[in-house]
Amino acid sequence: DEGRELAKGPLNGQALSSDNIRQLSGDDLALVLEADREEGNDELALALVKALEGGAEDPWNHAVLWIYAGFICLDGGDMAEAEVALLRAQELDPGNQALKIQLAFMKKGGQQ
Repeated sequence: DEGRELAKGPLNGQALSSDNIRQLSGDDLALVLEADREEGNDELALALVKALEGGAEDPWNHAVLWIYAGFICLDGGDMAEAEVALLRAQELDPGNQALKIQLAFMKKGGQQ
């Protein structure tokens, strides 16, 4: 939790909400997600993916953020949400071979 709070930068000590989360840089949000993955917390990742699925704009355009969100969803068994996040990451980083491999593996019914 301490690492997550530090990663929140200017929002340290505040609860993240749809109103304030856009204040975080993509780098800061990726660090928050990294801390969430360590803690097994998928709430934020799922909320970000659901917002993206619902047509919300992606103000961060940060591939690593979406990679973390995707793997958090995978860790929780949320395959459809993981695919949405990883496809967004691939849009932002089309040359990332690891993403291509992961997505191909998922289409075959597995997870890495």
